[in-house]
Parts: sequence; C-alpha cells; structure tokens
Amino acid sequence: QIIHLDAFCNECGDCGTFCPYNGDPYLDKLTIFSMDADFENSNNPGFFASNGDMKLRFGGEVYELKVSADGVVSGDGPSGPDWEKTKKVIGAIYTDYSYLLGAVLE
Repeated sequence: QIIHLDAFCNECGDCGTFCPYNGDPYLDKLTIFSMDADFENSNNPGFFASNGDMKLRFGGEVYELKVSADGVVSGDGPSGPDWEKTKKVIGAIYTDYSYLLGAVLE
C-alpha cells in the first residue's frame, strides 16, 4: 500500500473493507492520476504529470511543480519530512515504475 492508481479504481471502498491494514487506500494513499480532468475532479492527495509539468495535491493544497525524467521534483512546493518522503516515492515512480505514468486507454 504505497500508491493508488486512479485510472484502475472505481472508488467502491472494497480495498478498505478487505485490506488487512488500516485506512482506505483509495483515499489515503498517494494517487497517480493519468488524466488532468481526473486530478481536477478529485480531492485525493496525489499528482498528475505531463511533459515535465506536475500538479500535486498535498496537505489539501495544490502545487504546480516541475519533475525531470529522472524523478527530481523542483519548484515551490510543500515542506517538511512527509514531503521529503513523498518526493522520494515520486522519484522512484519516475525512475523504476514509469509504466504507471501516462494515459490509460479507454
């Protein structure tokens, strides 16, 4: 339970019902959005990235940042230890799991 993939979730809540851990992953985990409209229509913490630009919802605030192909996030974003951990997760997604990024065919 590290990330939530918005494009593969219908927000039914079963993950919270059947998961052996506390919480509702579809609400609590960092969400990767594959479409800008989905990011805009959600309140979930997470990000949408396209062509080096990244919209991030973190701590209830929305930030417009940059992210390089090697996963380095830059710009005026949040601060603190939770943000530093989140940046590491985003970096790992970019470098090791880039197949999770991008559009999903409908």
